[in-house]
Amino acid sequence: MCTLTDCVSFTKCVCCRKEEYQSASGLALLFDRSGGKLTPEMADVLEREKEQGPHAERLIAEVRRRWDEWDLREDSTRDDMLMFDTFYNAFMAPYFSCYRCNDTHRALQVT
Repeated sequence: MCTLTDCVSFTKCVCCRKEEYQSASGLALLFDRSGGKLTPEMADVLEREKEQGPHAERLIAEVRRRWDEWDLREDSTRDDMLMFDTFYNAFMAPYFSCYRCNDTHRALQVT
């Protein structure tokens, strides 16, 4: 959460934006933010990531739109939760023929 009282866009605000540090770009970003001097290779990784950013944002927005659409179908209220069957129908059905099959259970790590 942003600690700045005048922050209007916390998704772009460095102080409250959550990052992952498991990928090459995440590690380079962490190194940079912690005061390290980026190597040319690190800078290239960050530049490639920046170029892909708008595409990723569009994909996330599309997933969110589909999530909201299925959430409203479920019970006519948007509560940001999907039941398992609804999630399967919305996102998994095009890729898995049934959700009770072993392959699907492994994909979803259902026991």
